[in-house]
Amino acid sequence: FAEDGSESYVEPAEGSDVPNELYNVPIEDLDLPVRAHNCLKRAGINSVGNVLERLAKGSEEMLEIRNFGQKSLQELVVRLKENQYLPDDFELE
Repeated sequence: FAEDGSESYVEPAEGSDVPNELYNVPIEDLDLPVRAHNCLKRAGINSVGNVLERLAKGSEEMLEIRNFGQKSLQELVVRLKENQYLPDDFELE
């Protein structure tokens, strides 16, 4: 949903392997710790699809986000696995 309450749709990146419907799942659904959530929002990452797209490029891509460190990354991966957005055997690069 957009800030005005209307639903917004985000286009997936060209050539992305992330299912389109995950671009409509807000990161709030992951119930992340406040620090990790705020870092992602500040970086313009608003959906599970955006997160998975960025993770697919490697953990370094995520760690480039200001104040988003190793602990935030680990918490994010745990929440993605819990919600079955990542396979249980997913390993960070």
